[in-house]
Amino acid sequence: ASTATSITATVPTGATTGKITVEVAGQTTATSATDFTVTAANAPAVNLSPTSVSGLTNFLGYASAAANYTVTGTNLGGTNLVVTASTNAIEVSTNSSTGFTNSLTLAPNGNGTLTNTLYVRVSASAPSGALSAAVNHVSGSASNSLSVSGTVTTPALTLALGTNSVSENAGANATTGTVGIPFSLTNDLTVTLASSNTAAATVPASVT
Repeated sequence: ASTATSITATVPTGATTGKITVEVAGQTTATSATDFTVTAANAPAVNLSPTSVSGLTNFLGYASAAANYTVTGTNLGGTNLVVTASTNAIEVSTNSSTGFTNSLTLAPNGNGTLTNTLYVRVSASAPSGALSAAVNHVSGSASNSLSVSGTVTTPALTLALGTNSVSENAGANATTGTVGIPFSLTNDLTVTLASSNTAAATVPASVT
């Protein structure tokens, strides 16, 4: 029943989405600022929780840590749910550490429902800079999208010399240098080196 702070509404057959207007007899009317959504009975639906993932970060050439979200489907019948990232810079998986791909398919249960935890991350092929993308979930006429944002950073290399001052004609091993990066590597990194004055000093073309 209706109270001073709530209204109980009955939705008739054939009702459509739209705003609701409440009228107080002989006084005034009020119309809702947003639409009241009417969903057809037994209509297929795909829901996400949360509906967005932000703050993903990684270094150029490396995948980010994964964030998880839950997708649920109802009244899907036997139609699979296709999950597709809008760009190759984003990957999804049903596992938190393996199997990441640009697109995957989920099969509903026999009663047309599904509930899955999915994982999303920035891929190792993502370009440097700010990233804004979506992961689309489609099953027949039902769909929903997860918005994804993050930042890909080019790692800043450091070079520390064993000594900053050497004698002229000190020879091939006058000093040594250590190249540093701000994170742990899982693969070898090749760094190209160049001397600004090869008449005064030479360096290897690259180090790994």
